[in-house]
Amino acid sequence: MRITQSMLTRQYLNDVTTISEKLAKYQTQIASGKKIERPSDDPVGIPQLMTVNTNLAEITQHQDNIKQALYWLDSTSLNLGNAEDAILEVSSLGNKGLSGLLTAEERSVIADQVDQYLEDVLSYANATVGGKYVFGGTQLDTAPFIAQRNAAGEIVSVSQNPNGIDQDIRRNIGANQTVVVNSKGGTVFQPAGAGAGGDIFEMIAGIRDALRSGDLAGLSARLTDLDTGLDQVVRENSNVGTKINRLNFAQERLNLQALSSHEQISALQDTDYVEVLMKYQTQQNIFETALSLGSRLLQNSLVNYL
Repeated sequence: MRITQSMLTRQYLNDVTTISEKLAKYQTQIASGKKIERPSDDPVGIPQLMTVNTNLAEITQHQDNIKQALYWLDSTSLNLGNAEDAILEVSSLGNKGLSGLLTAEERSVIADQVDQYLEDVLSYANATVGGKYVFGGTQLDTAPFIAQRNAAGEIVSVSQNPNGIDQDIRRNIGANQTVVVNSKGGTVFQPAGAGAGGDIFEMIAGIRDALRSGDLAGLSARLTDLDTGLDQVVRENSNVGTKINRLNFAQERLNLQALSSHEQISALQDTDYVEVLMKYQTQQNIFETALSLGSRLLQNSLVNYL
C-alpha cells in the first residue's frame, strides 16, 4: 500500500492528540489530587471504590448512632446518680428521725426536708435531654410521672403516663448489633409487681408522713423499704455504666474501621504524585519530540517523494 502525505499527516495528528489527552489526564490528576474522576479512568477500581464508600457510609451512621446513644446514656446516668444521692439523704434524715431524743417539732422540720428530696426525685424521674423525657420509654414528649398533691401542694402519690413508659428504644451500633439506650422509668422508680415496697415515691412520702406523725415503727419499716428502692436505682445505674463501656468499645472499633476505609479510598482514588509526575514528564518529552519530528515531516512537499 502506498503511503501518502495525507495519511502521514492524519496519523501524526492522531498521535499528537493521543499524547495531548494523556498530558491533560495527568495534569488533571495532579491538580485535583484524584486519579479517578470518572468510571472510565479505572474500570476495575471504581467498583472497589463504591464498595468501600458504601461501607464507610454505614460506619459513619453507626458512629452517629453511638454518639447519640452515649449522650442519652450519660444523661440517664447523671439523673440516676442524682436520684441515688437524694435517696441516701432521705435515708440519713429518716434514721436521724428515729432518735427518741427529738421533739415532734424537730421531726416536722426533718419531714419538710424529706419532702424537698421527694420533689427532687420526681424531677430526676421526669428529667429531659434535648426536650425529650429520659425515663418515658417511647413516649418522649410526655412526662412519665404525674404527681397527685394535697391541699398544701405536697406529693401524696405518683402515677405513670397511661400510655406506658417502659418501651425499649434501640439504636443500631454495628452490623446486626443493637443496644437499648433507655432505662425503663417504671422498672426503676415503680417496678410492676413489686407491690407498695417498690414505689420509691411512696416510700419517701411514707417516711415524711411517719416523721410528722411520730410513727417510729412505721418510719423504720419505710426506711427498710427505701433500701430496696435504692438498690433498684443503683442496679440500673450500674447497667447504664455497662452499656456506656460497651458503646465506648464499639466506638473505638468503628474509628479503626473508618480509618482503614479512608486509607483504602486514598489508595484507590488519590493521586500518587511521584508516579504521575514521572508519567507526565515522559509524555511531555514524547510530545516535544513528536512536535519536532512533525514539523519536519509536514514541511516536506510532494517533490520530496518523486
